[in-house]
Amino acid sequence: MKQNKKLTLLTAAFLIPVFISTVLSAEDLYMRNGQVLKGRVLGQNASSVEFRTDKGRQWISKTDIKRIVYQPKTDEQKKARLAALKKKREEQRLARLKIEQEQKAKEEKERLLKELE
Repeated sequence: MKQNKKLTLLTAAFLIPVFISTVLSAEDLYMRNGQVLKGRVLGQNASSVEFRTDKGRQWISKTDIKRIVYQPKTDEQKKARLAALKKKREEQRLARLKIEQEQKAKEEKERLLKELE
């Protein structure tokens, strides 16, 4: 159970800034057929781009994309991103510290139990 909490903390510490960075950036996807999609790039691989619009997420083949235009971030968005990164780093530091403390407490408990034997 404690292991699950540790994993959840570390996962959250990783995913929060990823989520925030995708929320703060908007992109225009210019398709080869002339269509323009507005939304956010969530990820990509060698052959396709994961893109979220108001209609949902979809994987789009890179061969169908003419170009992606990333919108410049405002100063407010940049500040929010920096604040999110700082928060993430602090959460990661605290999670590591908590894990270290739990490990030390476990080792101390085991040492005391051995002494009692």
